[in-house]
Amino acid sequence: MQRTSFRKSIFYLVLIAIAVLIPQIVESRYYMSVLNLASIYLILAAGLNIYLGYTGMMGFTQVAFWGIGSYASALAMINLKMPFWTALPFAALFTGLIGFLLAIPSMRRLKRFYLSVTTIGFVEITRLILENWESLTKGADGLPGIPRPVLWGIKFNTPHKFYYISLFFVIILTAFSYLLKNSRVGLAMQAIREDELAAEVMGVNTFRYKVLAFTLSAVYGGVAGSLYAHFVGYISPNVYVFQEAVTVLCMVLIGGAGYVGGPVIGALLLTIVPEWLRFMHEYKALVYGVAVVLMAVYMPKGILGATEQIRTRIRQRVFGEKNAPVYPGQ
Repeated sequence: MQRTSFRKSIFYLVLIAIAVLIPQIVESRYYMSVLNLASIYLILAAGLNIYLGYTGMMGFTQVAFWGIGSYASALAMINLKMPFWTALPFAALFTGLIGFLLAIPSMRRLKRFYLSVTTIGFVEITRLILENWESLTKGADGLPGIPRPVLWGIKFNTPHKFYYISLFFVIILTAFSYLLKNSRVGLAMQAIREDELAAEVMGVNTFRYKVLAFTLSAVYGGVAGSLYAHFVGYISPNVYVFQEAVTVLCMVLIGGAGYVGGPVIGALLLTIVPEWLRFMHEYKALVYGVAVVLMAVYMPKGILGATEQIRTRIRQRVFGEKNAPVYPGQ
């Protein structure tokens, strides 16, 4: 067992090393910008995966948390003169607090269908607030001049430099998702996903764990929002629309809801592939819809769910595991 764990650790370290070397290989600023955006979407999808994949609750609030985190971090740096490394945690905690306050009444009183409708309303309300609170957010004109991160005198003002910040938070938050999934808290969340009533009978406090999952997804949204604001340097309310919420949802479903690697695959696919298909931009929503329908029919567990047997064989060969069981999310 220890030998297998060691080999897995080596495998993950190799993947991280490859990711670290990407800026040394890719010279194009455009492609590095796409990778930065993919990293931000990955964090958004990973947060939604905790809520949707682990507990089985449907929601669209991730794009609203993304917007709140973006404005909270940008305004903290512009108005309060916070450094980026303080503004990002501030945005994450602030967004998490809003998620917690929204979850308390929603999780207690609303069933799954009505909860989904409520989250859609929250997305629209957030956009309208950002658009009409002109004294704070500059309204529809957007918020320009957002400072870039600075660390030890190094200004992360290029896509190649900023990539390392994005990668750092991708690694940290993905690792946290993995540890959470395999912890007692994560197992309780998955019990709720499988059968909420049975989980309650077994003594699981379903309300508390659903609130926790929702709050954590908000924190992830806040981190992604902060990274986006300081990477792009300009934000406006028309970015945080319902269509983006659907995009993040598609990333989770296509990659594989409930799998830690699902958001990774989904975010990379739905960020990079559309760049190759820019001529079909007008049909983006249609393409996503068809993809989700096909996934629901032929691969209901997403790409990772459909490749469980293949991944089992890979683990047997790479890690030397005999009769290796499949652990969703690993």
